[in-house]
Amino acid sequence: MADQSVSIRLIFANESDTREISFALGSPIRDLKKDILANHWPETIAVPAEEVERIRLFTAGQELGGKGNDDGKLLKDTKLSAPSSNAVPVHVCPVRRRADAQKPAADREAGEKHDRCFCVLQ
Repeated sequence: MADQSVSIRLIFANESDTREISFALGSPIRDLKKDILANHWPETIAVPAEEVERIRLFTAGQELGGKGNDDGKLLKDTKLSAPSSNAVPVHVCPVRRRADAQKPAADREAGEKHDRCFCVLQ
């Protein structure tokens, strides 16, 4: 039996255009996120794909997946529902990589000031 698919309308923050894709319900949310980042990321969005640590997907007031094991859930196990004639609206929110996470460890340790105070209160 062929795997059923769902039509998804991707809505990107601060973008006027949307994109409609079809994705297999038997796929993990992790694969959907990878596909969005690799194949459907708008060039005009404020956060370039190279600077995205992860993306968060929201539909009907709920997050699809999340971090770690939550992204392993299958789309068919989520509350993804819409009338059969319409695409499911999914809001895409990028999470930008931290600036210091992109620097090599040697650069971070070579005399840069720390974000935290190491004072001891007595």
